[in-house]
Amino acid sequence: MRHDPWFVALLTGCLFAATGCAWLDPAENADKTDDPHLEAAFKESAQALPGAWRLRLLGERSSAQEPELAKLTLHFTGDRVSGFAGVNRFFGAYRISGDDIKLGPLGMTMMAGPESAMQLEQDFTAVLNTADRWEIEAGKLTLFQGQRELAVFDRVQ
Repeated sequence: MRHDPWFVALLTGCLFAATGCAWLDPAENADKTDDPHLEAAFKESAQALPGAWRLRLLGERSSAQEPELAKLTLHFTGDRVSGFAGVNRFFGAYRISGDDIKLGPLGMTMMAGPESAMQLEQDFTAVLNTADRWEIEAGKLTLFQGQRELAVFDRVQ
């Protein structure tokens, strides 16, 4: 049985359109799960992210030993992130999908400061640029690169 190629193309196009093309982009649904409890946990975490956060730990460095760390902040609003990096303010976009996070690209004001403050700012922004995973537990936001903990923040009330 031979079919007209135009008929086959039309039928294929109709079927393609009827499926909504969702099967073409698996990344679009990568954060979806069939487990309603897991999906609820993702939504709850994502709803807990907006607001202001103050740095507590930067790698092995603690704000208890280095009080200037506690001046560094993150603020999440909508799909935007901003904050203070020690000398300059930064701003940009962020995206989350499940426990994955991508901050940036980030823009920054261009003021100069003491060498130690500029180094701290460079260390902090490096963490923001390399973070790829996040979690919130007991009022603390933790940023990771893979399994390595990069920074811990406390929610600002």
